[in-house]
Amino acid sequence: RDCNTHSCEEFTLVDSNGDPVGEGVEGLLLFNGGTVCDDSFSYNSATAICRQLGYSDVSIWSSGQQWSIQSNYSINIADVRCNGDLWSSCTYATSNNCGHYEDVFLICGQVEDGWSEWSEWDSSCEQCGGNQTRSRECEGHWYQCTDGSKVETKDCPPCRTLTEKFGTEDHENIAAFGTASQKDSAYKGFADRAIDGNTNGDFAGKSVTHTKSSGSDVFWKLHFSTPQYIEHVVVWGRTDCCRARIDGAKFLIDHVEMGELQSGEMTDDKIEFDVGGFGKEIMIKGPRKYLSLAEVQVFGVRSEFRDIAEDAEQSGTERTGESVVQHWTFEEERLLNSFVLNYPDTATARDVDGTKVFVGGVKIGQVEFQDGKNSYVFGGLEGRHSRFTIEEPASESQFSDFEIYGE
Repeated sequence: RDCNTHSCEEFTLVDSNGDPVGEGVEGLLLFNGGTVCDDSFSYNSATAICRQLGYSDVSIWSSGQQWSIQSNYSINIADVRCNGDLWSSCTYATSNNCGHYEDVFLICGQVEDGWSEWSEWDSSCEQCGGNQTRSRECEGHWYQCTDGSKVETKDCPPCRTLTEKFGTEDHENIAAFGTASQKDSAYKGFADRAIDGNTNGDFAGKSVTHTKSSGSDVFWKLHFSTPQYIEHVVVWGRTDCCRARIDGAKFLIDHVEMGELQSGEMTDDKIEFDVGGFGKEIMIKGPRKYLSLAEVQVFGVRSEFRDIAEDAEQSGTERTGESVVQHWTFEEERLLNSFVLNYPDTATARDVDGTKVFVGGVKIGQVEFQDGKNSYVFGGLEGRHSRFTIEEPASESQFSDFEIYGE
């Protein structure tokens, strides 16, 4: 007899032998003994059919020519369209022009996990920064390994940054521990007036600098004998007159421009520049007219280490077509604070970019070329070490020398 209601429609899932399969196992979907074509089939269709079979949800559906048994069946329906997640919301067509390469396969219910245990994390985190990975293999059917990925990645503990190392300390004004100089002087406005601890901007107070020259070559400079951690710098301007003379002056750390001074942007006759790194030299350069400064305050952490580079001996060199690696050692472990890599004036970005410095096997920094900069400082080192490595992305070494500050 003919049946015109959903109640006499029967779905089954069978394996490659034609035997019924249960929850979480992939099966060929049959409708009244014939396959189902994937035309118009959707996740809604799969969910409705799984619920019709007595399962609460659907895990996966796919289509294709997978098993030889498929050719034993006719293709009974196609264009299965469902407006909801119940079979009563679905329509289908019994006539079709489908092939068995379009047969629907379905997995109903929960699928058992087919992943193996994770491997151990790799050893990438022997150096700070970067990331490390671990992997696993699919030991079951493909559909048992769709949840998650084969490889997992996580960040290694970050390298301690300068602000992390020093950011919680009370920063002192360390300007007086450096040596001040300027292009020339007039009216007894010598360079060291800017680090005498007096912010009075009235020239009559005998605490303001004054150059004899004017123009782009004029400078005021503060040089430290060893790299210092500099959190920020405060520049105080002249107040009794001539405030605008400072307009256009450049603020530089180790020959790298960090900002520009403009009298109109000063608050309470001062302007602040954030640094947050190690440096050896502060320069204020090239206003339009004479350069006068009331005070330059350098807030940071004072360092009194000496250069011990001459105590290191080269222990080996490795060369490949794309890099040269130099290994250096001390006879015994030394307390290290900072490392300076110096390049000649002719060095280009190609010579400099990507050079890495390792101390005790840990990368402490990587050079990023900056125009006009010949010295690159890596500071904030911790602990005692006996070896360091310089890795350059070139066939021959490009740096001229290095400095290591410690004891």
